[in-house]
Amino acid sequence: CRRAFLLMLLALLTLAALEAARTRVAVDPIALDLGRLAAIVLAAVLFVRVIVNFIRWRTRPDELIRIYDQGFTWQHGTEQHKYSWGKLVTIREGGRGLYLGQRALMQWGAHVLTLDDKQVLKFKPRHGDMRAFIRAVRPYAADVTGTRMGRILRQEKPVRLHPRLVAWPGGLAVGKKELPWGTLDIDLERSRLIIRALDSKNGRYKTVRTYPVSAVDNVAGFYELATTTIENHR
Repeated sequence: CRRAFLLMLLALLTLAALEAARTRVAVDPIALDLGRLAAIVLAAVLFVRVIVNFIRWRTRPDELIRIYDQGFTWQHGTEQHKYSWGKLVTIREGGRGLYLGQRALMQWGAHVLTLDDKQVLKFKPRHGDMRAFIRAVRPYAADVTGTRMGRILRQEKPVRLHPRLVAWPGGLAVGKKELPWGTLDIDLERSRLIIRALDSKNGRYKTVRTYPVSAVDNVAGFYELATTTIENHR
């Protein structure tokens, strides 16, 4: 809220400076009008953001999230949830944003944690830096979910990660294609999970399908499990 307020003041000062320039300096009137329009639009958007953030601050209870090696606590007003990482069933990395260095300019979506007691916790932009949260949580989540998926596969059972992506003991079902582990290559690049398969005709890996990370359950755990399993099958 404070940051948006300061940016709004900056936009208003810019608008005032442009008005002063109109009378003191010979400036292209078209360029000046475009600058004024941009400053007005920016100030209006930031004003709405300030009002929305102020209302949220007044109406929503405080939340406090602490992350530890063994688990995490999530306090919402007087209600507190305390879990070990072993209780985590699913994590969906759905938070996104625009950033300038370490500063978040805009964030949207949510990182969603589902626990074994059916409790669903969502880390949203109002909670803080979404990149920092997922960096802190991902190593623990990947270890727990990857281990659980590996155990399920050893029991000869499938693991569904996406409506069109299922892991089987012998490989992956990508849409209608069934691909053995030994022919696969998998990459996790920022917001995309990329599935590649070996083309028997030219011996090169070809992209079979790309999934948005925000649509795949336990993507970090799956990536660790898949890369190890692929290496073992080659």
